[in-house]
Amino acid sequence: MILTLLFSAVITFFITVVQLYIDYKNGIESIDTQFSLVQSGYSASITQSVWVYDKKQTLLQLEGILNLPDIDYASITFLDDEVLEDGKRIEKNFLTKKMPLTYLHNNKEIKLGELLIEADLNKLYNQLIDKIILILTSQAIKTFITSFFILFIFQRLVTRHLEEIAEFTKNLTIDTKPQKLHLDKLSSISTRDELDNLTEAINTMQEQIYKSYLSVKLELEARKRAEKSLAKHYQTDTLTNLGNRFKLFNDIEKITHPAIAILDIDSFKEINDFYGHKIGDFVIVELSRRLLNYFSGEPIYEVYRLQGDQFGLLFRDYSSQDIFEEIVDTLIKDLTIEPIFFEQHEILIRITAGISVDTKNIFINADIALKLAKESKRNFITYSKDFNVTKEYKNNLDWSKKIKKALEEKRIVAFFQPLYNHQTKRIEKFEALVRMIDINGEIISPFFFLEISKKAKLYSKITMIMIDATIEAAKKQEYEFSINFTLEDIRNQDVVSYFLKRIEDSNIGHKIVIEVVESEEIENFEEFHSFVKNIKKFGCKLAIDDFGTGYSNFQYLLKLDVDYLKIDGSLINEIDKNRDMRLVAETIVAFSKTAKIKTIAEFVYSKEIEDIVQEIGVDYSQGYYIGKPISYDEILK
Repeated sequence: MILTLLFSAVITFFITVVQLYIDYKNGIESIDTQFSLVQSGYSASITQSVWVYDKKQTLLQLEGILNLPDIDYASITFLDDEVLEDGKRIEKNFLTKKMPLTYLHNNKEIKLGELLIEADLNKLYNQLIDKIILILTSQAIKTFITSFFILFIFQRLVTRHLEEIAEFTKNLTIDTKPQKLHLDKLSSISTRDELDNLTEAINTMQEQIYKSYLSVKLELEARKRAEKSLAKHYQTDTLTNLGNRFKLFNDIEKITHPAIAILDIDSFKEINDFYGHKIGDFVIVELSRRLLNYFSGEPIYEVYRLQGDQFGLLFRDYSSQDIFEEIVDTLIKDLTIEPIFFEQHEILIRITAGISVDTKNIFINADIALKLAKESKRNFITYSKDFNVTKEYKNNLDWSKKIKKALEEKRIVAFFQPLYNHQTKRIEKFEALVRMIDINGEIISPFFFLEISKKAKLYSKITMIMIDATIEAAKKQEYEFSINFTLEDIRNQDVVSYFLKRIEDSNIGHKIVIEVVESEEIENFEEFHSFVKNIKKFGCKLAIDDFGTGYSNFQYLLKLDVDYLKIDGSLINEIDKNRDMRLVAETIVAFSKTAKIKTIAEFVYSKEIEDIVQEIGVDYSQGYYIGKPISYDEILK
């Protein structure tokens, strides 16, 4: 009996606290509603009155606020500490709401002062005290009467069935078909009680849990299949269905003594430009078919498509360099002896190969051998450390002399590639790209001399030439111009100081964009951030180049206040053929729109790709389809 009374008291106290809390919460919410009403209904008009300094109208508006329920005091504090107020300040038990008054003038927010309103909580507290007395009295009587009845119900009718239910639920498992729970009690459809409902709920629950288990099991099995499919897709070239370079890397790691050859179609770009990409793709597919047929029934060989016009050949059971070289030499002759026919076209192809049989850096060495084979016009070359070092040193020395002479004779120049705005439908920007004019007038790509210029300590001079050319172009044109900076440039105080001085003197920072390559990992973030702050002072914008190839850190983009993201050409290049590439590009675009960063698609070389990048919401396009890099004189034309 004593326990029953104690239980009743606890229940009464709990119910009282809950009801008081609900009433208190409702009272507070009512006051918050009045605060929100003031903010939404009065704030704008008060701001307007304060802006025109209409004290009379402002006081009338404060009086209107006091007419709202629960609001007892309102005041406005101006920036010069002058105060307009109405109502009586509350000494204790009150809620306060402060609202800044800002006025938008010429697209600039001007702070005028602060609106303060106070709501009296004493009325709410008095109501709660009265309710406490009423609730405690009524709940005490009610609880005392019902406690005995509840005790009887549980002892006589409920307890044993609850124990039965508890024992049943204790033995439930999710991976076996459920058995229904039946209580040993009299019941009918017309006289169902809570125990019957609980029994039905438990039966329904275990049915649903079992169905969910089956559903999750099927989903996990499907996901495993999808993961296997995705893993295969990740390592498969979409055009030829051959393994790609990722698969080659994985396969190399599994072999003790591998040998590889990288096969490259000579002048494949000319085939693409002359016949079109459709026929170019056909050539790639046909060559992959010939490679597969050549090694049909030879499990020790595997063929891969690495990129563009490059294929890989892996020899799993390497034993002799001479044998592998003979196989590659014969393969090249057999692949090129017959032309490739497409409709009425007869296409002759030539193939160059680079071979490596060294376990360490085998792919890089094969790539070096391929470049050397192309330079020496040979069918193939097998990588050799001694041969490679000697050739590389000579090549570096020769190019260092050419670069130095080109700098002296002012043959390091800027070419400009246009960027097309999809919204305005016109060219609005140009990217400055470095070129060398050879003594015979040939235009030389930076691929051949830029890295060597760094080794020869001539790179900063080239950067300064590009700074001058870009700023001079921006001074004379209405377009926006971008210039590439590496982290080496940013770390070079002479280059940074020169750039900032030129920008300050010319006063055209708002037309200059600095492009930084995304794949170059930032080691000193503070130094880089300081550079960004300095260029932003002069109105320059920041672009991250080749985004999507490196570690693609979205977080540091937000920290650096980036204006443009240039989606890497390796993503755009196959966006019309590779669904995964498109998905990555769409993800970058979606993030950029949320972060208010403009996007630029690089390597847009065809109408098909241009249509897709417009469709997924890219802001600008850049590539040969839009326009090739041109000299400044051609911009004037």
